[in-house]
Amino acid sequence: MPFCEINKYHPIGGLNLHKNTAIKIFYRTYGNGPIKVLLIIGLAGTHESWGPQIKGLTGDDGGDVEFQNINEERFQLCAFDNRGMGRSSVPTKKSEYTTTIMAKDTIALMDHLGWRKAHVFGHSMGAMIACKLAAMAPDRILSLALLNVTGGGFECLAGTHESWGPQIKGLTGDDGGDVEFQNINEERFQLCAFDNRGMGRSSVPTKKSEYTTTIMAKDTIALMDHLGWRKAHVFGHSMGAMIACKLAAMAPDRILSLALLNVTGGGFECFPKIDRKMISIAIRFLKAKTPEERAAVDLDTHYTKEYLDEHVGPHTRRTILYQEYVKGISSSGMQSSYGFEGQINACWTHKVTYKELEVIRSAGFLISVIHGRYDIIAQMYYARKLAEKLQPYAKMIDLHGGHLVSHERPEEVNEALVELIKASELKLSPQDWSNLPRKGAGSQVIGIQILSSSAEDRNCRFFLDILRKLQLMLLYMLGVFVMAFDYGWKIVRRPKASRVETSVS
Repeated sequence: MPFCEINKYHPIGGLNLHKNTAIKIFYRTYGNGPIKVLLIIGLAGTHESWGPQIKGLTGDDGGDVEFQNINEERFQLCAFDNRGMGRSSVPTKKSEYTTTIMAKDTIALMDHLGWRKAHVFGHSMGAMIACKLAAMAPDRILSLALLNVTGGGFECLAGTHESWGPQIKGLTGDDGGDVEFQNINEERFQLCAFDNRGMGRSSVPTKKSEYTTTIMAKDTIALMDHLGWRKAHVFGHSMGAMIACKLAAMAPDRILSLALLNVTGGGFECFPKIDRKMISIAIRFLKAKTPEERAAVDLDTHYTKEYLDEHVGPHTRRTILYQEYVKGISSSGMQSSYGFEGQINACWTHKVTYKELEVIRSAGFLISVIHGRYDIIAQMYYARKLAEKLQPYAKMIDLHGGHLVSHERPEEVNEALVELIKASELKLSPQDWSNLPRKGAGSQVIGIQILSSSAEDRNCRFFLDILRKLQLMLLYMLGVFVMAFDYGWKIVRRPKASRVETSVS
C-alpha cells in the first residue's frame, strides 16, 4: 500500500517527536497529468471523501471514458488520510495533532511524491491545514481552494440558524421550494435566523455570567435594531423559546405574535423525564467520543422512533439522517465548552416571573405554543403549563413528534406558524384564538395559579406536584452520580508510573 514515512523527509519531523516515532501517511494518486492537485480532507474524513472531485477531475471511479482519457492526461491528484484517521498512523498524544504539524506532514508527502509545487484544495479542517501550509511554504503553492473553512478555535462550531431550514423553505420557498409558492411568499415574508452567542459563527464569551436569557434577548433586540425592524413575528425553539419569552416581556411593543416551540419554563423544568430510555441515552451521550457515536445519540433525542424507522425509498430515515448528522458533526466540529456551559447556564437560570407573564398578557398579541408529544428533552407538561399561564392569548398545539418537531412535522408546524401570522393580521380576538379550556364559573384566577372550588382537586394537584419534585430530585442525584462515576473511572484508568529498580549485573 502507498505510505509516506514522514521521518524520512523531516528527521524527527521537525515535529518534536521521539526518534523512534514512525508516522506513516496513507495516500492514493489518480491520473497521470502534469497539473498536480493535492487534496486535504477535514475532521474525521478519509481520502475517499474526495470521491466526487476525483471523478470530476480525472474521470476515475466509473467516469465517462472520453472525459477520463482527456483529464487523466491533464491532472494528477493525490488524496490522503490525515494522521489519526483512516489507514494513516494514529499518534497517542494530543500534542502531536496541530495544523502546523499536519501541514508538515503534507510537505513531507509532496517531497515523497516529488512534487515541487501543487494546487492545494482543503475542506473544513483540511482547509485550516492548507492555510498553514500556504503560510509555511508559500513557494510550493500554485493556487489555494478553501472549502467550508473557519479560522479555527471558537469558530469551529456547528451552525444553528440553519436549524430553521424547514421553516425558511416552507415560508419563503427558498432552498429548492416550489417556484410558484416561492414567488408568492418571497414577496410576503422576510425571515431572519441567527446563531445565538456561544454557537455557530457568533461570538463566544468565556464567562458563564455572560449567558442568560435576558442578555440573549437584548442581543435579539440589537439585531432587530440593526435590521431596522420595529416589530416582528417572533418564533423560538427550545432555549430560543425561553429567549423569545424574555424578549416579549422586555419589549412587548416590538412583538406582533409569538410562537414557542418545545419550550419549558427553565430551571428544573429543563430536566428530561426519567425512564429507562433517557438513562440509556444519558450513558451513551457521556460515552460518545466520535461523530458516529454522537450522531446516533442525537437522532434518538431529536426524533421519535416511528419517524426514524420510516422508509424513504430503499433506506430508513434513520440511515439518511445518520449520514447527514455524521457529515455535519465531522465538517463543523463540536460546540465550544464555553458556549455549551454558558447556554446550559442560560437555561438553568431562566425564569418567567408573574410580573413578566402579566406584561406579556397585557400586550395583547397572539401566542402559539407548539410541542412534540414525545419530546424527551423538554416535557410537554411544562409547555402546556406555560400556555395556561398565558391565557387567553395562547393556543396549545401538540403534534406527533419529538424535540425537533419542526423537522419531523414541518408541514404541520409551518401551517401553524402561517395561521398565527394570519390571525394576528386579522386581529382575531383571543377568545376565538385560544383552544385551552375556559375557566368555569366556580374557579377564580389569582396570580398564575387556578384555585378550584373542589378540595379533592386541590389535593390531587398537590400530590402530583410532590411527585414531580421527587422526580426532579432523583434526576439531579442520578446526574451527579453519573458524572462522579465517569470522573472516578477516568482516574482509575489513568496510567500510573511504575518504579524501575536497578539491578546489579
